[in-house]
Amino acid sequence: MIKLKNMFLDGALFQANSVLEIKGVAVNSKAERSVDIVLSGKVFVGASTTADSCGRFSVKIKTPCASFDEYDLTVKCGGEAKTVKNILFGELWLASGQSNMEMRNFDQTDKQKLFDLVRDKKIRMYHAVYHHRNNAGDFPWEPDEYAPGYWVNSDDDKNLEENSAVGLRFANDIYDHLNDGNDVPVGILDASWGGTSMRSWLPKDAVEGDEKILNILKKLSQFPSIDDWNKKGEGNYQQLSAQYNIKIAPLEGAKVRGIIWYQGETDIGGEFANRVYSDYLRFYHKVYAKRFAADEENFFMISSLIYPAWKYGDSGECGVGYVNRAFVETAKEAPDKFIAVPNYDLKSSWAYYLDNHPIHPTHKYPLADRMADLALKNVYGKAAKEKHPAYMESYEVCGNKIMIKFAEALGGLEIKGENARALYAAGEDGIYLPASARADGAVLEIWCDEINDIKHAAYSVQSMEPFGNIWAGEYPVQPFFTDKENEIFIQSRPWYDMEKTSFWASGAHIEGHEKDVFYRPIWLADKESSVCRDDAFTLEGYSLRVEGENERFGCYVRSYLYNELDLMNFDKLSVNIYALDPMKAALRLKTNDGDIVIPIEEKEKLIGGWRTFEAGLSGIKKDASISEMHFEFEQQGGAFRFVNIEKVRLYK
Repeated sequence: MIKLKNMFLDGALFQANSVLEIKGVAVNSKAERSVDIVLSGKVFVGASTTADSCGRFSVKIKTPCASFDEYDLTVKCGGEAKTVKNILFGELWLASGQSNMEMRNFDQTDKQKLFDLVRDKKIRMYHAVYHHRNNAGDFPWEPDEYAPGYWVNSDDDKNLEENSAVGLRFANDIYDHLNDGNDVPVGILDASWGGTSMRSWLPKDAVEGDEKILNILKKLSQFPSIDDWNKKGEGNYQQLSAQYNIKIAPLEGAKVRGIIWYQGETDIGGEFANRVYSDYLRFYHKVYAKRFAADEENFFMISSLIYPAWKYGDSGECGVGYVNRAFVETAKEAPDKFIAVPNYDLKSSWAYYLDNHPIHPTHKYPLADRMADLALKNVYGKAAKEKHPAYMESYEVCGNKIMIKFAEALGGLEIKGENARALYAAGEDGIYLPASARADGAVLEIWCDEINDIKHAAYSVQSMEPFGNIWAGEYPVQPFFTDKENEIFIQSRPWYDMEKTSFWASGAHIEGHEKDVFYRPIWLADKESSVCRDDAFTLEGYSLRVEGENERFGCYVRSYLYNELDLMNFDKLSVNIYALDPMKAALRLKTNDGDIVIPIEEKEKLIGGWRTFEAGLSGIKKDASISEMHFEFEQQGGAFRFVNIEKVRLYK
């Protein structure tokens, strides 16, 4: 009996114009014997080798050009033969990472549209199956080259449902471009595992040969010995090389054009101190290029950024920003090897059957479209002005503004909407406030009226802010932050922007609701009151209308994780109010020590009945915990009981 790696099955697809290593075992062979390899089809390829005393053999063959022609591979040893039928040669990619790459087509609401698109195309996916579903099970210490897997054809909807949504959509987009007048099959090697760290995808033998990575892992106590192997319980699947040994080692011998990668959530935390994820990325690319690249000089790792919709930290930490920085920096340093794909702008959607976990957004097809577009431009020569999303090249503090210069923004920057979102500025004290911006070509001019000593800016780095809106050409710009010396904390202040009616917030402060992270209303109405956004009756674009059934009415903002009401760090609150006289106003803060009521007093008349009011905050204890911020109004007499408010701001 002849045993081949499981990727050598009927219906396989391998990289064209490359090299394919065929490894196997002549199980019944008890002596060295000749092994003959024949690839037959439009062209004929033959090769011979000798099995060792254990029956093991390996031989490399040159693969034919891409075409829709089917080939058969026959391996003969002694009087036995094994034939693999219906093999195609075309463009092959590796899709790997953790749960967001693993996420199935089954989880996509529009999967049937994609299945209909791919049905008659020469697209195939190899699915590296789980070693076992129990993360606490035993993982092999050495690579298991014969771990199971199976090939899926493009007309097999049932099995396509179980394969990577990003992978299949990516393959479809690549296929459509390459097959404009050509016959080029496209394949995906789907090898992912939810919750895995990057170290689990690194081969141990390569780590042992790299002093830098070896020392990092030893310092972090993540380089195991055989004595403590499989002693991590439910963490066994995170061990160094655990995933490589069962999902990647079985693919060795095949060559691929490049890698699409979606991983990093598990490595969030401690990156500010260790800053090792960039080192992992470079090492991963180097090792995989050597082992899998069809062309080492043109081998890209196309990585999705981590979607900023989950609470990576207790409050205000920008852990997701530090991992995303690693992707952006490696792409900046080596644009011929790495592509970082921003995704923070994509519409949030979740699958109810995945427990609505916000770490798993289901917008995988739009993300795959963007990854494929960048692959086509960088790998396959699709004409383009910009081959990478624009990124911060440099910055300069000019007076009380910060000027950010972008590279790759050849068509200039664009802020999509009334205001820039997810953009913040900070002074010397490191307290970040929502900032304003103006785009001028490839330069972003940033300021914040409430900060007199502006020093730093940050964009789309907060762990729970999935709606940035600064673009350059076809892509949103890469996230950035200018402070590389201090750890960044950013509290979201969605009530700064009256254009927004909802924001992304966590209910983790409610026991048992750790995954309760979804859109919530920004402004809530007090008893016998109502609130709505007013697009017409406004001073600077949008205002909030607050109405009451009685003389006293009001509205309030609730504190949430990453949207904590840290008013104790400021001297005053300012707000523009339109109201008919007579009107009284007060700020009521609900704290852990009881309510604090602060008068809201008129400071400046504006136009058309609008006035600026202020409330002093210096009397709030520094250790106060504020759960709600209420604006309370009283109007006596008259035909109307309402006010319009806008431009709520904090000042130091």
